[in-house]
Amino acid sequence: AKNVLVLADESEEQYQETRRGWLKSFEPKGYHEMRLVEQLILNDWLLKRANRRLLEAEADVDTENCEHRMELMQRYKTTAERSFYRALAAAEALRKDQLREDLIEERLIWRYDRKIASLREKVNRLRAINAANGQAPAGGGKESAARSRSSRDSERASSFPRLADGGRDGAENRRGWHEAGDSYRDRPRR
Repeated sequence: AKNVLVLADESEEQYQETRRGWLKSFEPKGYHEMRLVEQLILNDWLLKRANRRLLEAEADVDTENCEHRMELMQRYKTTAERSFYRALAAAEALRKDQLREDLIEERLIWRYDRKIASLREKVNRLRAINAANGQAPAGGGKESAARSRSSRDSERASSFPRLADGGRDGAENRRGWHEAGDSYRDRPRR
């Protein structure tokens, strides 16, 4: 496809230089980006060609149809300019979107890193307080979490008043759902 774009009176080296310049400027990463940059390269090359043809038409003032040829070359140049600037705007918009996404990602990572550091600092402070009070270190694993959850549930169940039918005020229901691993909010409604 590269050689088709270069006519006999044009230089392959100049085309390759134009191509390298745009590829270096935009550094496309995916197929979509590469297509936009290729369109930009093509439109830049066609704009340069239209400019050359217009200058050639202006230099050739001695022929009969010089005026018609100049008008035609001016239209070609105008069309090529529109296409070039449209492709350039699309490529720059893509770059802007990518920069915006990268910035958002960096901000999120920075925010989460700060949050993690803050939580680690709190855990370390709690461990230091527990060690100073002679308590076991916090975070004893799943077993200690399960023990503390069951003791919390039994304390909550004992705080509910007994109903006439002998059950507690919904405590068994909540505890039953909790032990099944579901949330109280997820239980079926009556």
